[in-house]
Amino acid sequence: MFKSEGKNILNFRCQRRDTKCGAVVHLTLDTHSFSDTNDVNHNHPPDKFNMKQKILNQIIDDRLAAEPTAILRVIERVYAEANLTDEE
Repeated sequence: MFKSEGKNILNFRCQRRDTKCGAVVHLTLDTHSFSDTNDVNHNHPPDKFNMKQKILNQIIDDRLAAEPTAILRVIERVYAEANLTDEE
């Protein structure tokens, strides 16, 4: 992610370096609404495990902010509720 305050733009670059993906999405800094792309075709499938981890991390963050519960207990509960496979 790259922020250019002079141009009021927030840039998000694809993190999939293994596919050499150079796709970038531009958002306006003040409203975080879509502004433009760099017209690079972004057509590779998402990394399934990485996406699941990001979702679980967001759930953990949300629960930690909302619940007065011990951190380890929240993490254990979120992972138990996720019904992860042995592979995950």
